[in-house]
Amino acid sequence: MKRSIFLCAVVATFLSLSTTVSGSETNFVLYFSPADFSFEKVDGFDQVKMESGISSAEPGYPSLPTRFVQIAIPRDVEVEGVEVISSKRQELSGTYSIYPAQC
Repeated sequence: MKRSIFLCAVVATFLSLSTTVSGSETNFVLYFSPADFSFEKVDGFDQVKMESGISSAEPGYPSLPTRFVQIAIPRDVEVEGVEVISSKRQELSGTYSIYPAQC
């Protein structure tokens, strides 16, 4: 089933994570720029692409890019928590018919 949805696209341009590891705090900062994203027309739909991103949607759901980030943690360290301490976003104007994920 094809779905047309209104997308008020939210692009995360800054994300700061704080990880508490065995009593000491470690911060990781991830940056995303609007330049990392592109739009392409495919079969009448808008396909959103992100540099180094993949679509993790189930077939039929909107195919939006995802980026997985792995952070190495020493084997003898216990993670006590992960917290997003700051984020910013930028809304893209317009109406989009997002390309549905395929199997």
